[in-house]
Order: sequence, then C-alpha cells, then structure tokens
Amino acid sequence: EDGSYEEFNLRAVGMLCAKDLPPQLEPINFKHAYKKQFLTQSVKISGLSSEPFQRILQGIAVIHQHMSRSFKDGTMQDWTPSEFQGHPTIDVASRYFTPTRDLGILLRVPFDSRVDPKKILTRLVDDKWVHTPDNVVEYCQVIRNEDGKLKYVNCDPAVFRIGDIVEADIGFIVIPIASNQVRLSLMLRSLSLLDTTYSDVSILIMYELISILTSTECIHPAPSYAGRQTASPNQTHQSCGR
Repeated sequence: EDGSYEEFNLRAVGMLCAKDLPPQLEPINFKHAYKKQFLTQSVKISGLSSEPFQRILQGIAVIHQHMSRSFKDGTMQDWTPSEFQGHPTIDVASRYFTPTRDLGILLRVPFDSRVDPKKILTRLVDDKWVHTPDNVVEYCQVIRNEDGKLKYVNCDPAVFRIGDIVEADIGFIVIPIASNQVRLSLMLRSLSLLDTTYSDVSILIMYELISILTSTECIHPAPSYAGRQTASPNQTHQSCGR
C-alpha cells in the first residue's frame, strides 16, 4: 500500500556454462523499439549436482514458496532449474533497459564504459527506454590481499570465460505474464570471478569441478537469502565490494 515491495537475494557459486555478457561491440539494429526489452546480460550457472549447489536450489524453492503466498493459489507458475549435461543449472539475467513508464523514482544513469565502450547501447536510449541503476550489474574478481584474506574488486566483464567458477548475486522478483499468471524472475545483480583454473576445458575435465565447487563454499558457508524493503518496484543493488 505504501509503494514498497520486498526483494529477496541469494548468492550462488557455480561453474559458468553459458553467458551473454558485455562489452557490447556489435551494432544493434531494431525495426521495433519494444525489442529493447529483450536486450539482456545473462549467465547460466551449474554446480554439476554438487551438494552446495543443491542447497542453493533448495533456497530458491523456499523463496518461491514464500513469494507465491502474496498471490492467489495457483497464480504463480512453478520454478524449475534448466539443465547442462544432465545437471541442474540456474539461468540469471538483467535487462539493459527499463521502460520509462516503470521508472518510479529511479534516476537514469549512463552505461559503464566497460559495458558499452562503443556507445552502441547508449544510442538506443530514448524517451521510452532508459538505463537505470536497476539495470546495472556489478562485475568483480576475488583476489587475495597481503594478509591472505579474500577481497572483491571491480573488474572488466570481458574477463569471464566458460568454465570459470563464479559467484552470482541473484535478486528475485515476480513479474506478470499472460492469463492473470505471474512467474518468478531471477535477476543478475552482480557477478564475481572466483577461479579461472578450469576455463575453456573439455566437457570431461569439467566434471572434476565438483571438488572445487565444494571447496569454494568456504567463501560463503551457506546460501544466504533475506527480504529487503525498497521504495519502488525498481531497486538498486549493492556493489561487489564486501
């Protein structure tokens, strides 16, 4: 009633098995402006059926159940993970643009030069489609500082490769679809590079990642998810810096 809403967030560690990430280097030509809503930065993450990743999937199921209680029974569609080589995966994406009719109180922001170095996306901004803080994805890399502690630092999104071990900060929102139905949408808030050892390796070698996925859990002992209150249906997110 007060215009606020609740967004749940969860951090997921897994192997990057598919991606569509910046920088945007190729020209984009649209005959219809509404297609701008389909421009996204997205990733597919798998834990190769490891136990820590199964707990992440359980966390998503809990979030789905909680959020579904805000709607009439049967209104919210079920959420199921996709698959990679027979293993469950999480698909996460963030749109580059927000329609101005949904802006609320959010400010417009310029594209990061590492995301849009040729101003291709910038030229698509108009009076109906803009780039807002809610469309920004933070890209980070984990390094070990002098005292041996892990530290998150901002990085160029071009560094990510298939096979990398990454941590995704995922926001959960509910969006309307046809026939008075709604569905759970997984929004990419930040993506952090944890380990590059297995990048660009063969499918057979990728199965060895189960052990490193388990050991990486020490960075975040368990998937954390909590509700957050915001002032509008478009929420900014925290930087990768911890």
